[in-house]
Amino acid sequence: MTYREAPAAAGPVVVAFRGKVFGLEPKTGKRLWSWAAESTLQVRLAVDEGRVYALVVASLTALDLATGAVLWTADVGSSDTLLATGGLILVGGMGSARAFTRDGKALWEDGFPGKGMGSVALAFNGLVAQADEA
Repeated sequence: MTYREAPAAAGPVVVAFRGKVFGLEPKTGKRLWSWAAESTLQVRLAVDEGRVYALVVASLTALDLATGAVLWTADVGSSDTLLATGGLILVGGMGSARAFTRDGKALWEDGFPGKGMGSVALAFNGLVAQADEA
């Protein structure tokens, strides 16, 4: 396999913009499913273990990668960064970080009191997610 070939069992390609998320068949581009958030703002995406995690403003939604079905939604406060790996979902923003399980259970939260506020970079197990400063 080269970097240009998706593994056969990779599932749909996921595309998101303006509060909408789409699952596309990788070889044809055929739209398989779609989901829309209540907001039309920017969507941050992470895909892990057959799930798509969509972060829109203060809401984190887990979707089934194959069907686009909503699995759960959590209020995460003001967040701008998302990272998922090995069933651990990390969300950061405004100087805080939260962790969830793949089933939506909150594991921990740290607001880093007295350390300031701002965009958050997240890193775990060789992966990095950095918020855009607009």
